[in-house]
Amino acid sequence: MFSLPTREDTGYWPWGVIRASWRPWRREASRRGLHPIPWRADADVLIEATGSPTGFATARSWVRPGGILVLKSTFHGGISLDASGIVVDEIPLVGSRSGAFPPALDLLSRGLIEVEPLIHGVFPLDHGLAAFEEAASGALKVLLSM
Repeated sequence: MFSLPTREDTGYWPWGVIRASWRPWRREASRRGLHPIPWRADADVLIEATGSPTGFATARSWVRPGGILVLKSTFHGGISLDASGIVVDEIPLVGSRSGAFPPALDLLSRGLIEVEPLIHGVFPLDHGLAAFEEAASGALKVLLSM
């Protein structure tokens, strides 16, 4: 799994967790600014977006007591939850889905969130087929421009 750091002046350091896989982009992750998460992390805020039921347990283990765990993944089936550990460590669970666009757009427009490492290609709209082929090859994020 990898973290995508934010800039210091946001006031906090959330970790975004994305599933590690065999995908080709993983080989160039360090070059693009994604950093392997250490075996033990004490994140203040961790955004779980693995898309995997096992990702929740991993994400939970990387949040410090009093930290915040944001759940972005949606997946088929249930997850195993150690409720007593969450209560004892006072970990708020925050569900997240698409929304809260104004704060996100503000952070992006001020350059406080590093998104460039996630983008593997930008294609003009008339090259849409090539963009889809790139996305199907295992690229993390492909954009179309108009």
